[in-house]
Amino acid sequence: MRRKVFIYDTSKGYSRLISKVYGEVFDITQCKYEKKINQYPIEQNDFAFVIINHRDDILKLIQIRSKVKIIFLGSRIKSIDYSIYNIEGIINLNLFERRKTFLMRLDAKLNELDLIAPIQTLKENENENS
Repeated sequence: MRRKVFIYDTSKGYSRLISKVYGEVFDITQCKYEKKINQYPIEQNDFAFVIINHRDDILKLIQIRSKVKIIFLGSRIKSIDYSIYNIEGIINLNLFERRKTFLMRLDAKLNELDLIAPIQTLKENENENS
């Protein structure tokens, strides 16, 4: 059974990237509009991605954190209070890295937490089954 993942990203860029790369591996629900967040059963997800694009998104982070145990959190706002990354269950996503490096580190972290097998291994398995 595929794990359920919730993505909150009002800029839509990272949610699109994550969905494109991991869409075949996870059952992904995306929330792109902050006013619609209450329409989603967030607590039914195994983990979440939260991208903070505005200070108001921190309130959404608190809301999502109360419903899932693991959150991958990223922001390109340089003035954000980085102490939020010290909250239990919050995993830092470095959004200042190049796309390839970002995805390699994300894949490694997902594997480390036993949330996914490495993407390379998945691709190798697909080739063997073809």
